[in-house]
Amino acid sequence: MDGSINLLKQALSTLKPSEQKAASFIIADPSQVINLTITQLAQKANTSTSAITRLCQKIGVESFSKFKLDLTKDLYSNSGEDTSLDLFDEKALESAKTITDAMVDMVRQNVSLIGAVLDPDAIEKSCKAIESARKILLVGVGASGLVAMDLQQKLIRLGIFPSFSTDTDVSLVQAETLGPKDLCMVFSYSGATPSILRIAQVASKQKCTIIAVTKIGDNRLAKLSDLILAVPESESLFRQGATFSRISQLVIVDILYTNLIVQIPQGKELLRSTWEIVHHDA
Repeated sequence: MDGSINLLKQALSTLKPSEQKAASFIIADPSQVINLTITQLAQKANTSTSAITRLCQKIGVESFSKFKLDLTKDLYSNSGEDTSLDLFDEKALESAKTITDAMVDMVRQNVSLIGAVLDPDAIEKSCKAIESARKILLVGVGASGLVAMDLQQKLIRLGIFPSFSTDTDVSLVQAETLGPKDLCMVFSYSGATPSILRIAQVASKQKCTIIAVTKIGDNRLAKLSDLILAVPESESLFRQGATFSRISQLVIVDILYTNLIVQIPQGKELLRSTWEIVHHDA
């Protein structure tokens, strides 16, 4: 029962109180919900039918009827097993196929949640901020730094030249030089890395626009940011490595990049010419 309930759990912290009441009721007793009308659910959850309709729309489902259908499929699916990979479970590591199947399934589930937690309006505003910025500073460490580097390489192909350094002291100095016409884009799954927060704080003091790519929900980085590109909460802080969070952030980068290709004049032509210049015949 991962799909519908996971969507609700991911979106819970972003919902209005009236929507949270419905979501919490559904999460607590999904088997009861599939037998209720929208009016009955509103009464039992002490909320309104319009709040339930908004809730469904926020998780990407067009109606409560469709949501109930999805929920029923989740409840009575024949999988029913936890496919998460526990590195401390010897059975989970018994074969390459076991690990492969579990990883592929977890990646699929995590990516499917991105559409539910990512705000399309924030994507559009982020693209506009990238296009109009005088200077762009990309910030991230570890796996998030690799994602920032990926965006840097993609933006260069569109004639946009952001700064990125693996040295957070260099990024801190660069943040001090930013101004109101500039952009600081910060990648941090946890939203709590001290060195990254320090850079964001300095950028905020300089009044530049701050975009955070971070996990859904309240965290210190999100509170410092003007725009939030949320990724699903997919990993505990104690983990084998930034596996799913890295993939989610890379998907965000690809969504931004694709939008920019469409919106920037000559975007497609720049994409073609920059590909050709590095794939010429010897």
